[in-house]
Amino acid sequence: REILECWFDGRPIREEYLIVDRGTLAGAGAHSYSAGDATGGSDEAARFKDR
Repeated sequence: REILECWFDGRPIREEYLIVDRGTLAGAGAHSYSAGDATGGSDEAARFKDR
């Protein structure tokens, strides 16, 4: 709820709620994830599923 209220009011979202900001990892996202190819390995997963 707080995130939506901030967004509608044009206020910044608290950093601990941010995952991505302006196309780069931010806040919790920067601590939990690494930038890279998000779809890398999807071809391999599709081949595994077809077995």
